[in-house]
Amino acid sequence: MGNVQSENKPGATVESTTERAKNDVPMKELKSKIDSIPWKAGSTVAVVLGGAALYGYSLSIDYLPPDLLALVGLGSIAAVLFVAIWLGLTVVMFGTVAAVTAYEVERLHWTTVMLGQGSVLCFLFAWALRRSDGIWLVPAVLGAAAVIWTMYLLISERPRRKPGEVFLAASAVFLGGVLVVYGLVLFFAGTGIFTQPTNGWSDWRVWVVPTLLALLIAGNAFFVTAKSRLNPIAIWLVCAVATGLAFVILSGPTYIGGLLATGVGVKLPGVSTISVSKETCTRIAQLTQMPPPHLDTRTIPACSETVNLVRADVQMRWGGRWLLLMKSINGEDISLDAPRVVIPDEGTHLVLPAKR
Repeated sequence: MGNVQSENKPGATVESTTERAKNDVPMKELKSKIDSIPWKAGSTVAVVLGGAALYGYSLSIDYLPPDLLALVGLGSIAAVLFVAIWLGLTVVMFGTVAAVTAYEVERLHWTTVMLGQGSVLCFLFAWALRRSDGIWLVPAVLGAAAVIWTMYLLISERPRRKPGEVFLAASAVFLGGVLVVYGLVLFFAGTGIFTQPTNGWSDWRVWVVPTLLALLIAGNAFFVTAKSRLNPIAIWLVCAVATGLAFVILSGPTYIGGLLATGVGVKLPGVSTISVSKETCTRIAQLTQMPPPHLDTRTIPACSETVNLVRADVQMRWGGRWLLLMKSINGEDISLDAPRVVIPDEGTHLVLPAKR
């Protein structure tokens, strides 16, 4: 028995070694693909773009701080935020490709992917029309029909596709559709496009938003079906470039610069409440309070010796100075056409609401 065991050990060792080698092949391929990415060049480009975005934001508000080079030096921090936003948008806008890749689903037909994403879009339209007189039923029924058709196409692929694979494929298609459709809507909502007044059917948003949705759904379906024939890195590179171009075209470079400036703390979001000294308060009142039409003298709000609260849009806080677009001084509103003011950092404090 001992001889038999000793004779079987070499074969078992060779077999286990071969099995481990086969298991190591996917990891080696993944490591090779990761190593092929030009990380250093990409990091340099990201830092340059981050610094350029902050510089562009300074130009957009017509204010260049004295220590501009130090501001541009924040490009490394802005680059991290820039890359995070870019990658996040890429994964969202090409969510179906990401879901299919994550679930390792293979051999999906273009029709199946289009129907799965289209069902989510129909349900979105049904939700948007929920307050109409029964019109929401039309997209709701179409969405339900698309779901049933998608499941029928996936189930009809048996026995080539096992039940577990059918479940993963359906989950990837529907989850990807949710990411693409609702992610794009949230993106538009974040840029404030939906809050602007509309001009009826002549408004560009009426045509651009549905067109972009259709292109994204078709693009996701194309890349999913071509995933087995194309290099994954090449696919995601195209997706990232398309996402960046769409983001710049739809939101504008000014919005990106403001977003990064807010992310690094140079710009404060919304209207802020600030506590200033009496001297600063008096100077702000003198510079911003415009004379009423029926008076020849300016009406200057009273400034207190102790606490003076001003509300303003902080467009830049850097280099010991605050650039403010004033809204009110101690509760008294400022004229909308009042000039912006720059105040010193000394004696200026940000007042934040309670957060529990």
